[in-house]
Amino acid sequence: MLNHILRSLPDQQYRALRAELEAITVVAGQIIYEPGHVVSHAYFPEDSVISHVCCPTIGSAVEVAMVGREGIAGHAPLLGVPTTVTRVLVQVPGRAWRVNVGALRDLVAESEPFRLAVTRFSQALFDQVALCAACNIGHTPFERCARWMLMIHDRVEARDFSVTQEFLAYMLGTSRQTVSVVARQLQTKRLIEYSRGRVAVVDRRGLERVACRCYRSISERLAFVLPTPDGHSLSLDNRE
Repeated sequence: MLNHILRSLPDQQYRALRAELEAITVVAGQIIYEPGHVVSHAYFPEDSVISHVCCPTIGSAVEVAMVGREGIAGHAPLLGVPTTVTRVLVQVPGRAWRVNVGALRDLVAESEPFRLAVTRFSQALFDQVALCAACNIGHTPFERCARWMLMIHDRVEARDFSVTQEFLAYMLGTSRQTVSVVARQLQTKRLIEYSRGRVAVVDRRGLERVACRCYRSISERLAFVLPTPDGHSLSLDNRE
């Protein structure tokens, strides 16, 4: 079990919830929720990554947060809000657990550790949205692309991951042509390899040096707000 929210549950509560959990495989680009739609299920990613995307105008979109094994997607009803303002979609395919929000409401009422984990994750997600919003305004596509790749790399179990230029442009709120230029620059610096829709991080430390400070701010805030079930700070990056 990789998902940190589920790992926070005491054994008794986890056994009670286990019967409600459905193991699923999600695919890249799969839309889980549209803005304004009633949220019926929550998703606990394992090796998949789910994005929150804002669509301020027709035909425009930009990612404002991503969720991996550190969190939960679709938890708004647990806070008393039945809908979401963002488009929630799968960024990196893989495994996840899905559960009806009704079962989670009962668990929030019964389990203080679970309620605390959901509350702290909500704060971590809010902080990420705030930092990403500032990043999207204040930093270049090159810096933001490096930050985005590091955040994905933290949440997947492999050296490489799949993403098309079209999808990356969608996530960063920029043009496909700009993404093509940035990807070439990162390859020229020998920080990544990018071919046929797959990115391999070749020089992680080098990628950290060219990324904007927002990557470190988001990572440090996540580690501070979301301690692991054993009480230590959460680190998604296992490559130290």
